Amino acid sequence: MHIILRIGFIGIGLAIACLLYGFFVEPKRLVMREVAVSSKYWSGEPIRIGLMSDLHVGGRGVDAARAREVVAALNAGNADLVLLAGDFINGHHKKADRSTEENADIAAGLKALGQIKAPMGTFAVIGNHDYLYGRYFVDQALEAIDIPVLDNRHITLSGRVCLFGTDDDTFGTPTMDGYAACPPDLPKIGLMHSPDVFYNVPSGVALTLAGHTHGGQIVLPFIGRQTPTHSGKATAYGAVTVNDNPGFVTAGIGMSILPARFRAPPEIVFITLSAESR
Repeated sequence: MHIILRIGFIGIGLAIACLLYGFFVEPKRLVMREVAVSSKYWSGEPIRIGLMSDLHVGGRGVDAARAREVVAALNAGNADLVLLAGDFINGHHKKADRSTEENADIAAGLKALGQIKAPMGTFAVIGNHDYLYGRYFVDQALEAIDIPVLDNRHITLSGRVCLFGTDDDTFGTPTMDGYAACPPDLPKIGLMHSPDVFYNVPSGVALTLAGHTHGGQIVLPFIGRQTPTHSGKATAYGAVTVNDNPGFVTAGIGMSILPARFRAPPEIVFITLSAESR
């Protein structure tokens, strides 16, 4: 009986420790993840990409100061190109339904992104929470700091690559219009909020990138990564291949619904994309 009680107390203690860690420790972490991707659809010199998603500014632990910390980490990574995969705003309420103070902090957090430095530029797509806040306001805030939003659009960069983006697939209408407009002789990189859209991308893209899943956010033993996507665990986190296209799904920065993370720490991903050796 004493052994059973002792095991029980140990179990309760571990559960409490995990809860405290998940609510108060892991959300404050910021992991710099280095990833190497070789792609048969890439040509030329390697390119270093900084990927950040799901900032959820305005949520617990993600104020303007946290946004500035994220920007400093992005800049320290010396990426050639920085891509932001949506959900800049936290919560489910429209801008008009939020307090002046909350909107001011959100505005300050978005403005901090204007300090990102990358020789080839910084580009974004919009996420589902941005629609809930008011995508017009998010579009305007990003354009004001010279971060183009590539929803269903494309841009060619330095004659090296065609970057295309898609609209959010929860509240928007993602299309391959940007992909179709890319010059056929340039390698392509696709940016989207949800990895579900990977399945719409034709084969032949050097790299596809997304967020949205938070890496599962709460990753429990034996249960694994549960995500709000149709593709589920297949594209929950990390390196994936869909339609023969290599891709990466980041766990992002902020939190949604439950203000905790467990075994899915906030991260910025630096991807070195190079040609596949033949």
